[in-house]
Amino acid sequence: MIPREEELVYRTRWLVRVRWVVAFLMAAGAAASALVRLAYPLVPLLLVAAFVGAYNVLFALTTRWTIAKPVDLRRVYRFVNLQIAADFLALLAWVHYTGGPTSPFLPFFVFHLVLSGLLVSLRMTLVHAAWVLVALVLMGLCEALGWLEHCSPFRHGPAHPIDNVSYLLPIGLVTAVTFVAIAVVVGGIAGRLRRRERELDDARRELESHAREIEAAHAKLERLDIERSAFFRLVSHQLRAPLASIQTVLRLVTSGYAGEPEKVAELVGRAERQSQEMLALINDMLSLTRIKSIQEAERVEMVALGPLFADVVEAAQTAAQQKAIALTADIDTELPSIRADRNHLKQLFAVLVQNAVKYTPNAGTVVVRAARDNGRVRVEVEDTGIGVLPEDREKIFDEFYRAENARAHERAGTGLGLTIARKIARDFGGDIELESTLGRGSTFTVTIPVPPSTE
Repeated sequence: MIPREEELVYRTRWLVRVRWVVAFLMAAGAAASALVRLAYPLVPLLLVAAFVGAYNVLFALTTRWTIAKPVDLRRVYRFVNLQIAADFLALLAWVHYTGGPTSPFLPFFVFHLVLSGLLVSLRMTLVHAAWVLVALVLMGLCEALGWLEHCSPFRHGPAHPIDNVSYLLPIGLVTAVTFVAIAVVVGGIAGRLRRRERELDDARRELESHAREIEAAHAKLERLDIERSAFFRLVSHQLRAPLASIQTVLRLVTSGYAGEPEKVAELVGRAERQSQEMLALINDMLSLTRIKSIQEAERVEMVALGPLFADVVEAAQTAAQQKAIALTADIDTELPSIRADRNHLKQLFAVLVQNAVKYTPNAGTVVVRAARDNGRVRVEVEDTGIGVLPEDREKIFDEFYRAENARAHERAGTGLGLTIARKIARDFGGDIELESTLGRGSTFTVTIPVPPSTE
């Protein structure tokens, strides 16, 4: 609930609470007038006090419904205006029975107009001032003309001003000017205060929004700092082993401990393989870094998906033939073109196809399927490879993670390929899913949404 609604709720409850005191004071005042032997009619005054108490009971009972959540500002304002109107009616009756235009309680109209201006809008304050003024004028005229009984506090004594209509005219004029002036001044001041309240509420909400954004940004920076530290530790660990191996080989060769040329060649070959693994790791890390950054606009183009998938499959055929793996493709000839970075998109599917070939034993099969699927392109890479354990199915997408059976089957690997693939897929608004059975194979499924304009 916003502060302005809380204030309205408080006003509603406050009016009801204050009215109990007013009803009691009216009853006490009526009794006191009888004790000091004023000529005011006791019974009508007590009935007015009882009337105030009665309708206040109704307002008290309906307050809970009026302020029920969610708070409806219009409903609360209507409820406040109804209470103000009822109070004015009660005050009109009280003034009539205490002397009409000569009543000592006339200033209470001014007080109640001030209260109205503070609680409701300027327009409604003017409406209340207008109808109350008309009612007072009519009451004075009716009493002056004898249509209503004039309740004087004296049973005898000096002439009553109420008997002179010319006296009532300036009284009515002054009262009208007073009412309008009070309504305009108080309503205007209250309106400006409400506008300032709304401005303060808006400023407070804006500050709270900025504070949440700053807090979220701070949390993100802390998370990025933790990820960066973890990344550096992983990179250092991944690079240390091949560097140490290459250093050992170089020391053996340069110190002459390698012995025969055949042994030297073997050690140099080992060092070359280690350097190739390091180079592959560095290339994957650079690729991951580029993908995590914002893509350059000039690299985005319309990419025909059919030819791209065919190129990926063709590029993996050599590695598949060396292991006697049957690599086949079932590609829909009506695949659309999408706006994308061709290199990133090609890298996504190359990782999946190359991994399928790498982790499939000799004489296995790898099938690549691509087709439309309800506003998306669905690509499946299915193999008869080593499979993935259930507990490893999400971990294999983590940076540098390689499952135990994967390391046993193929020693070389950076553990970044699937991380890169999933990042690219999600950048395109898609994702990668995995279904796998250990020892029987895996199916990686990529879904990429196709914008309606390219359908």
